[in-house]
Order: sequence, then C-alpha cells, then structure tokens
Amino acid sequence: MNADGSEQTRINPATTAREGYCGWSPDGTRIAFSSERDGDWHLYLMNADGSGVIPLNVAGIGPVWTRTITP
Repeated sequence: MNADGSEQTRINPATTAREGYCGWSPDGTRIAFSSERDGDWHLYLMNADGSGVIPLNVAGIGPVWTRTITP
C-alpha cells in the first residue's frame, strides 16, 4: 500500500486459519510469517508480493530476521 494507506493489496489468500507475527527480510524481498493453516503454528516464507509461499516445517510464532555479520 501507499504511505497514506491507499491502494492496499492483499498478499495472503483468504483463509480461516489464524496468521500473524510477520517479519520482513533485511533486503525487503521476502516475508516470514506464522500461521495455523496446517493445524499447528508453523513458520512460512513468501515473496513480498505474496507469491511463492514455502512452509519452513519449523514450529513457532515469532519469526525474526537477522543479518549475517562477518568479522
């Protein structure tokens, strides 16, 4: 959506599952999120436009991105 809230675009499919706790990748191209769409809370990864949803097969509800820092 635009900064003023106009032109909102839904990036996840309409579902009855609870979803939330999302985090943007540091480069802004992907979103990690948690969902109960398979019955239990698991983490998923998708492109910023909502395409390419990948289940990560990791239980959890709070995805956090970190940058790799090399000395």
